[in-house]
Amino acid sequence: PAAIGRGGLRHRRLAREDNKRQRRKRDNADANPVALAAPSDAAAAAADANSLTKSTIKATSTTSNSNRDDDIFKCPTSIPFEGQVNVGMVNAMAVSEASGLVASSLNPGILFTHNDFGHGSVVIASREDGTIVKEYLIDGAESIDYEDIAAGPGPVEGMHYLYVGDIGDGNRIERDSIVIYRVPEPVVDENTTTSAIGDTTSTSTTVPLTDWDALTLTYPGRVHNAESLMLDPMTGLLYIISRTDGSIWRTESVWGEGSTTMKLVRAGTKKSQPGRPATGADISRDGREILVKHYSTILYYCREPDEEIGHVLSTRHGVKVPYKREIKGESVAFAAQRELGYYTLSESGGAVSEVPIYRYNRIPGR
Repeated sequence: PAAIGRGGLRHRRLAREDNKRQRRKRDNADANPVALAAPSDAAAAAADANSLTKSTIKATSTTSNSNRDDDIFKCPTSIPFEGQVNVGMVNAMAVSEASGLVASSLNPGILFTHNDFGHGSVVIASREDGTIVKEYLIDGAESIDYEDIAAGPGPVEGMHYLYVGDIGDGNRIERDSIVIYRVPEPVVDENTTTSAIGDTTSTSTTVPLTDWDALTLTYPGRVHNAESLMLDPMTGLLYIISRTDGSIWRTESVWGEGSTTMKLVRAGTKKSQPGRPATGADISRDGREILVKHYSTILYYCREPDEEIGHVLSTRHGVKVPYKREIKGESVAFAAQRELGYYTLSESGGAVSEVPIYRYNRIPGR
């Protein structure tokens, strides 16, 4: 019995040691998930100089899981949008040179837009039907050539921000740097409306936004004339597409709190229509879909959660989605509600008193 007892104790001791080894393996695997990646995946990531790694994307993500549908969203195998619908008309006095457009993250049914060169630091909030609800002044901010606007997360978790891109150089002023202004998205009071800019019969004024930060950006060489700005909600990085040569640029790191300066990093060159001016861009709220606008076409891209934007735009041809050419259409924006597809808004060209807002609905199931 004594010998049997010693053998039983030895067997239990070996079993405990084996269990400890198994637990250590599991703990190490959990702590270092990249080590479990297939060698081919690791080699592909290493070969792609423009690509962010999966671990970087995970570490820098500023989007909560509640806003992500990676597990259920699949990239469509056919064009996911249908034809043009005129949903509203906006006063051309207020929006004569609409250059950027974005759907509000905070205010249902609200679109934010702005004019470009020479129109001041003003952001306009309108309803989908074109009714101007509020005009906001980024108080104290400089305005050289506002060309696009984005919306999304920022340094304070749970807050929504607008990113206004003073990124153009259409008048060839040979600026040394560009600036992106970030403001907490205002709660739009729809109970009162303001008059169109330039309406001298009204006593209403724009609403000042005083809580803003500025990100001053420099290119490694010459400044590019750009009209396309995107905030990647998966990484927190900002992306710019050059109008002139289709080059793609991104911030070198995530923009934290406060105003700062940063260098832009080359992320590639747009593969589709690189010689045609890119006049606007947007990325879906979950970060999976991208739209790049040209005067005559809109290109659609769908990416996997671990794919970097520059790599996607540089290595793939975009899919042409429905678009009916406007007078001088420069802006495009995904709707806040996925099923509503995307919007476009054109400059007036000085020939009309109202400018239509168009929507291209998503085909159900896509």
